[in-house]
Amino acid sequence: MSDPVKLAPFTSDFLSDLTNNVQQNGNAVIEAVNQQYQALDSVFNFGTPKIAAIDVSKSKELNRTTYLWLNQVMSQLERAINGLIRTYNAFNITGPPDYLLLDKVKLQQFKLLSFANYRSNVNQNWQLLESTLNKCQTYLQPYLNFAKGV
Repeated sequence: MSDPVKLAPFTSDFLSDLTNNVQQNGNAVIEAVNQQYQALDSVFNFGTPKIAAIDVSKSKELNRTTYLWLNQVMSQLERAINGLIRTYNAFNITGPPDYLLLDKVKLQQFKLLSFANYRSNVNQNWQLLESTLNKCQTYLQPYLNFAKGV
């Protein structure tokens, strides 16, 4: 399995950097989800779904187009990670310390066209996605080791 997922926090004061950050991290999340589906398929042989990459933002300005794009991306990422979680739960893949099924993820949506709350919302989403993907990866590793005879 690959290295732990590490998403870049959004630290800039420029909107164009926000769209770039969301584009890059969004595609990193999609890539990690697709890799985990492939790893799951190597163990459980259920067929590998393929999640499409994030569409490119049509605007670099703070306007309705960007606002709608940001919410669309967060919805797409939420669907992707929750689909992966449903698959983990369907195969009863759990791990320490509590061996409970994974909870669904609810990402922050952007409620206003105000730039002020974007940084905190997007960074909370990246932290949640990063920790969830890494938890999934940790839970799956023993199954991968067993399948390899390790």
